[in-house]
Amino acid sequence: ADELPFEIWREFVLNYANTNEARSNWRPLFWKKLRPLVKENDTIGSVVRTLNTHMWEILSPADQDRIFFEAGSTPLIFDPMSILAFGYASCTGLAILFIDALRTMGVPARIAGTAAWYQKREEGNHNWVEVWRDGEWYFLEPSASKKPGGVDDLDRPPCERWFCTRHRFSDNPSNTTKVYTARLESVQSTYYPLAWELANQDVPGEDVSSFYQKRCGKC
Repeated sequence: ADELPFEIWREFVLNYANTNEARSNWRPLFWKKLRPLVKENDTIGSVVRTLNTHMWEILSPADQDRIFFEAGSTPLIFDPMSILAFGYASCTGLAILFIDALRTMGVPARIAGTAAWYQKREEGNHNWVEVWRDGEWYFLEPSASKKPGGVDDLDRPPCERWFCTRHRFSDNPSNTTKVYTARLESVQSTYYPLAWELANQDVPGEDVSSFYQKRCGKC
């Protein structure tokens, strides 16, 4: 974290909030639980993979093997402390938990997602994680649930992720998926759309749809 640009550190490491989740002092607990996983000279990529491999077991409740995915949990359970208590969350909560763990270890991270695939609410929504490395943003998914594809990391090709397809990110402006990231201050008066509270425009955001059209539009 000492080598990060100040503005990146301030917004994506120091920042304790992502969207409108309940605020709590999660950082000291995460530091105590997760710090033994990280070595002093680890790269951002290795920290990301290590946390995504082991944090779900380490932070799980005593009566569970690991934190797991549970669809429809947001907004009842999506802040870090609720997830630690109940042991599950939907994509939004898992993304927030992963981001907060990364920030605790000094890795710049933020939430990204869409409130409506193809700009249609009936098609569903999704949230995931972006990590800043070497001057640019990479995206990946929390690997809470054990799955054949294994643990996601920064070196996996974008097209190997289930949602990164030309069908979802076409060049047709009428039905291409819009993607946003949450910010401390809005970019061009943009807000982060909350799929669980669409009328709420209080979370500052940035439209990064073009980023995903470039990376996923050819997949």
